[in-house]
Amino acid sequence: MSAAQSGDLLSYLRTLPEAVLDRLFNHPPTCMAVFRGLPQLARYYVMRLLFADQPVPTNLVAAWATADGQSKHQESVDRLRELHVWSNQTMPGGRTSIALHPLFRASLRVALCGGVTSQSAPGAVAASGSGK
Repeated sequence: MSAAQSGDLLSYLRTLPEAVLDRLFNHPPTCMAVFRGLPQLARYYVMRLLFADQPVPTNLVAAWATADGQSKHQESVDRLRELHVWSNQTMPGGRTSIALHPLFRASLRVALCGGVTSQSAPGAVAASGSGK
């Protein structure tokens, strides 16, 4: 997918209601296409959060960017929010944290690591392996 095509896809997805994105995020190939179309720093953030079991404090995420990279950081944060890939959550004690959309997170994990989804064929193998 070229940069222009991925830009067109992400532009289109940003116009969709969150309920439609929820349905799209149920499909690992869709999540992989969204992931590939994100800016490089946004992909880095997604990978950092993909296997986090709890929301990550926003001040920690902000610390991942250098002082020189604040504009790219803000662009990435905006893009991830516009696509509903991640959202802010208020944690006990009033701290603001960030978490990946649960459907996006689960589907992207399947796309990257393999596994069985509800759309898989009956009798599909859950664990990837050599099959021996």
